[in-house]
Order: sequence, then structure tokens, then C-alpha cells
Amino acid sequence: MPFKSGNMQNDNTYEDYSNSKQGKVSLITSTSYSRRMYFHPEYNFSKEENPNARGNWYEPWTTGKEKDFCKKAFSQFYKKEAGL
Repeated sequence: MPFKSGNMQNDNTYEDYSNSKQGKVSLITSTSYSRRMYFHPEYNFSKEENPNARGNWYEPWTTGKEKDFCKKAFSQFYKKEAGL
């Protein structure tokens, strides 16, 4: 998520848990420029605060090298909590 002043992250973003029983939780950002910045990776993102700043930042978590992160993290957490 682009971060310069923190407004988008702190004031304009929230989690929507209304479909959590079906396994879906959404991260909602209510600003018009958030969509534009996400879908235009050619934008010149400042990497001063975050060296990983870029458009399409969610892609590695859905189809890229991090796609199994949630499944692995849940499995580790479950085993730890269950004492396995």
C-alpha cells in the first residue's frame, strides 16, 4: 500500500469481515487513487520508507512466491497451539 502521510493506511482503510464465515475477508481502501496506484506499477513509487513499494503488491501473495504463506503460517500456528 502506498505510504507517504499514512492517511490511506490509517484513516481510509478497513477490514470487512462480513463474509468471514465463507472464508473471505476484504481489505477496503476508500480512496480513488488507491486503485489507480495499485493497477499502474509504472508509477514512480518512493522506496525511501519501504524498499518493496510497488504497484500490484498483492500478486506475490496470490500467484507468486508467497502464495502458500497463509496456509503454511496457519499450519504452524495450529500445530503450536495444539501442542503437536
